[in-house]
Amino acid sequence: MTRENLIAVADRFIQWIQSDDMSPAALSACVAPEVVLHVPFPGLSPDFAGLLAHHERVNTATKDMRCIVKTVAVDEKASIVTQFWEAWGHQTGYPPHTFTP
Repeated sequence: MTRENLIAVADRFIQWIQSDDMSPAALSACVAPEVVLHVPFPGLSPDFAGLLAHHERVNTATKDMRCIVKTVAVDEKASIVTQFWEAWGHQTGYPPHTFTP
């Protein structure tokens, strides 16, 4: 994939993060269904479903969250994009969850 295409996928991900669309179809536009989160969110599965659940929790807690990309690094050979974001919004409380190791 070209640098521009990799950045376009990463940009779709940040747009999804800022949206209130909880549908699997919306996340599938930027993340493969077989994604594995190497550092999963506490109490959530390290997969596509866990990422969707985390998005729902964040949107419940922060209705006005916004992000801007501050820095982008791209490795075309490895198809890796790293973005550093600045995020802000009014946190009203992350919904409670049960931790299961």
